[in-house]
Amino acid sequence: MQENNDFVIEEINYALFDARNPTLKRVFKGQGREKFFSKLLLSYALSKFGISDKDIQIKTNKFKKPYITNKDIYFNISHSKKNIICALSRFECGIDIEENTERDFAKLGNKLFSKNEQKLFNKLNSENDKMHFFYNSWCAKESFLKCIGVGLCIPLREIEIIDCKVNGNTDIFNIDYSKFIVKNLSHSDKTTIFLTLKK
Repeated sequence: MQENNDFVIEEINYALFDARNPTLKRVFKGQGREKFFSKLLLSYALSKFGISDKDIQIKTNKFKKPYITNKDIYFNISHSKKNIICALSRFECGIDIEENTERDFAKLGNKLFSKNEQKLFNKLNSENDKMHFFYNSWCAKESFLKCIGVGLCIPLREIEIIDCKVNGNTDIFNIDYSKFIVKNLSHSDKTTIFLTLKK
């Protein structure tokens, strides 16, 4: 999907495989399919760096974040519905993908937004703007937490996104942490994707 000298992002929607290969759908049920396609995606991303998946060793930290122990390369994987995305980088990274669906954004925002973000959200008029603001905030924060490897141990409302704009107009979000870049990689209105890299 996207790549440069610092990172490779690969994405797959396994519903395409289900439609083309009903046998595969029967063999891999539920999370079995997610696991299969996650491994496949990681293997493909590693090949872009000239690394075979047979040459890596993976362990997990105390928060269950997987990491490669024997190479100077980092990865992260995210799932949403039938979409799976993998980030591979020379820097510590976290990635999050969410399918944009209608929700009670005001109610969920109470758990997600900082006080300043809540004020910005309350000023928005259109449901579309509220949806984009909500998913941008959610994905940016989750990708950041995944990058630092703590999962959801820090409440999302304690992380504040500075300069958060709706409709993906801002490419880089500052999370008030000078050592991180949080990048909006969304390429459609159907999904929101954010990547966090530790500089």
